[in-house]
Amino acid sequence: MKLGRIFLYAYIVCMLSACAKGGRVIPASKMADIYADMFLADQWISSHYSERRKADTTLFYEPIFEKYGYTTTDYDASVKYYISKPDDYSKILKTAGLKLDKKAKYLQRVDDYYNNHKPEFSPYVPKEFNLDSLMSCDTMMKWHISDTLSNADTLINPDEQYE
Repeated sequence: MKLGRIFLYAYIVCMLSACAKGGRVIPASKMADIYADMFLADQWISSHYSERRKADTTLFYEPIFEKYGYTTTDYDASVKYYISKPDDYSKILKTAGLKLDKKAKYLQRVDDYYNNHKPEFSPYVPKEFNLDSLMSCDTMMKWHISDTLSNADTLINPDEQYE
């Protein structure tokens, strides 16, 4: 009797593991979130040329899938499933686009607010200067490092002068 139960449990475990190899279908709402993040990742990699050459696209998206609790196998199974249902797939892509638009509008509002309220965020008034405090280009030398550390305190508090 115990041997029969052991075989039954072993059979159930084997069947469950065999079913898991095909991957789970990701729900449409999560799939839209994943596509939105994938689009942002694609935009980042296309604007960073040096990183684009290093990136392996199969590994590049893996952290996005892990963020939502899925694997590449789950994503592949979901794409196969949703391609067979073009209306659902179209809704997923439209939802992803709407999420990206909403995020872009939010970031634009934050940027506008920051630009309109800069003095509130700035703890000091910037001082106009022509040379970088660490490095400047000289015509005689390729790079000239100027000694301006004594003036560095004026950047912190422009009203005080230290000697």
